[in-house]
Amino acid sequence: MQNEPIVNGGNSIKFYDKQGLVLRAETTIARPGDFKTCRRPEGWPEEEKRWLPLRRLPWKAELSRKANDRYLEVLGVHHRRGALV
Repeated sequence: MQNEPIVNGGNSIKFYDKQGLVLRAETTIARPGDFKTCRRPEGWPEEEKRWLPLRRLPWKAELSRKANDRYLEVLGVHHRRGALV
C-alpha cells in the first residue's frame, strides 16, 4: 500500500506500508533549488554567508532523512492518539 504523496513542485514525501509489517518513508528531491542552506558562495570564501540553493548530495541525503524522520514521527503520534477526524 502507498499513501498519497505530499508534493511541492516536484519534491515529494510518501510512505509505503509493506504488508502491514514495515513502514518505509521516501523523500524525493527533484528541485533542490526549493531548499536553501546558509553558506558562502562557491569560489568566494571571503563573502559573507547567505541563504543559497542546496547543491551538494550529502545535504540532500541529510535533508531527505530528516524529512522522513519527522514524517514518521508525526504518523506515530497520530497513531498513538487515534485516528484524525
